[in-house]
Amino acid sequence: LIGVYVDTFQNQLLTNLDKPLDLFSGDVDSERTAFLVSGIVRRINMIKAIQQDDLASFDGLPDIPDEYLISISSDISVDASVLFNNLYRQYVTLQPSMVELAEEENALQALLVKTVSSSVSNYDWLIEWANIQDFDKVKMDDFWGGSRLLTDQPTIEAAYTLQGRTFLSEFLDELSKSSEGSTELTAVKEDFMQFYNRRYLKNWQAFAEKFDIGKNKLRGRKEWLDALETMTGKDNPYFSFMRRVSQELEPV
Repeated sequence: LIGVYVDTFQNQLLTNLDKPLDLFSGDVDSERTAFLVSGIVRRINMIKAIQQDDLASFDGLPDIPDEYLISISSDISVDASVLFNNLYRQYVTLQPSMVELAEEENALQALLVKTVSSSVSNYDWLIEWANIQDFDKVKMDDFWGGSRLLTDQPTIEAAYTLQGRTFLSEFLDELSKSSEGSTELTAVKEDFMQFYNRRYLKNWQAFAEKFDIGKNKLRGRKEWLDALETMTGKDNPYFSFMRRVSQELEPV
């Protein structure tokens, strides 16, 4: 039964899944690129862990995103896409042939280089990959009280926070591990960090320049008086913001 499962998964599912990736172009949207690249990276690293007989490392590897399959083809159901991570983990642990795994790894690495290289100088997919992790954005509400709702208030995307930065750093480590020996992908990582640090600083600077907009949240005499009272203490909006800025910009 194990042999049937491995053969069916490899020759009927994976073969049909990986063929469309050969036709991938950099014209697809950032979110789809993020799911595709992360899925390929995590498949490669799972194979590497099995090749090294490192089951502890294998168990701790991040999952292939639930959206990986539907990013390859819109014909695949959401339910099937969600199941893929567990099915793939079973497949690589049950695959008896290290030669087959090595061939799959080489093919995936070639796809990875092609996919990432097609997006060189456009790193929106990496920013989007951090933004869709449900991390919190930075908003005026984080610093200013008041009952008035601000429409189109300035925000800082989650990718440009410490949480987003840590996530991207860890993912770039995953990418490096999956592409050892690839000069193209090493260069991509270095180029991205230069791009990212510039954008990171620019986002915080733009937010700081509009920080006074937060006063528009104050409605009526009482809210203004309450706000004036907080200005005399260390927890006023400006001091709170400066502390946050100091924390968020320390690694840059």
